[in-house]
Amino acid sequence: SSNCGDERCRALDAIEEKGYGLARQKKITWVKLVDTFYKKRAEYYPSSQDSSGVNELKSYQRALAEQMDLGKLTESQWAYLVEKKTGDISARNEALSNSAPRQRNCTTTNVGTKSFPEYKTTCN
Repeated sequence: SSNCGDERCRALDAIEEKGYGLARQKKITWVKLVDTFYKKRAEYYPSSQDSSGVNELKSYQRALAEQMDLGKLTESQWAYLVEKKTGDISARNEALSNSAPRQRNCTTTNVGTKSFPEYKTTCN
């Protein structure tokens, strides 16, 4: 559970929980679980502008789901790898935001006279 208060978010949690149960029972594939979750997410949040990180995670989860369906990955491995990827994406986004150029506002004013101008620039 994501412990969110929004009704749409709680509905997604329920879809995810039910999907996990069905996938564990082999009533649906893991790929179907991932595809259904993101399809419903797009329906519930139609104006959401997914970042490259969200798209990366979605693709990664689908690739892992294919491995789950082939029996090459356990659910524990799935959970670990998804958490690791989420952390990697968060760390990368943090590093990028910390390295972004800072916006500075600079103002130049004449602190001298009209005959003998002396300009001073201050930046915030």
